[in-house]
Amino acid sequence: MKINHTDVKKNASMFIILYIITLSILFFYFSKNESSIQSELKMYKTRLHCIENILKNEKAQQEIEKKALRKRIASDLHDEIGGNLNSIGLLSYIIEKQTPLNEENTKRIQTIQKISEESALAMKEIVWFINPENNRLVDLAYKMKQDLHERLNHLEIQFMFDPNQLNIELSIDSRRHIYMIFKECLQNIIKHSEATKVDVVLSYQQGTLFLSIKDNGVGFPIKAYPNGNGILNLKKRATELDASLRVTSEAKKGAEIILEMFQKSA
Repeated sequence: MKINHTDVKKNASMFIILYIITLSILFFYFSKNESSIQSELKMYKTRLHCIENILKNEKAQQEIEKKALRKRIASDLHDEIGGNLNSIGLLSYIIEKQTPLNEENTKRIQTIQKISEESALAMKEIVWFINPENNRLVDLAYKMKQDLHERLNHLEIQFMFDPNQLNIELSIDSRRHIYMIFKECLQNIIKHSEATKVDVVLSYQQGTLFLSIKDNGVGFPIKAYPNGNGILNLKKRATELDASLRVTSEAKKGAEIILEMFQKSA
């Protein structure tokens, strides 16, 4: 059979032309399709960004409203309940001084005065913690320092902290637990330590809060009283904070309470 080379060349040429045309069509289709996909992706990214901004704005607005509510509640508690407690204390004092009372009724009136004073003080602390203006650790440090000087002014006292280092926000629960641990330690020093000197250190470095309360009092053997002198309450509060608490003490060598808490970043 004789092969016609001319026909072969024509067929080959046609095949190449068709192949090129097919590739061109496919390239044009996929290029157009890819452009459409990129356009849709860009549109979805824009929408997603808008949604994220809306959610951030809503969260910020909710936080503003929450702080405003806390401030209003703090103000109401201070003005109404705090005022009523002070009035109870004042009226009981007037009755005691101006009304003839027997010994039993005098004791009852004095008990009312004591309860109203303690309740007013507790209310004052609650108001302080609710108020959003006291959210920062440095605010708590100044409050602790004030309490230290008011309650242990007869001792040599030192409170060390760097205000710039403590400019972070803590939750109400965290601030209250830290404060109650501090307050319990002061109470133990007053009741049991016979100390003449107290040193307090509060710091915040690399995400870790550190609080040390040390006295030079009589101390106590920890092995004999592992949960004595309010230590059990301190441990419970440290557990609530997800923090570590160490107590070191020896007879006639004072005591030191160390609290360490890792603060997770928001």
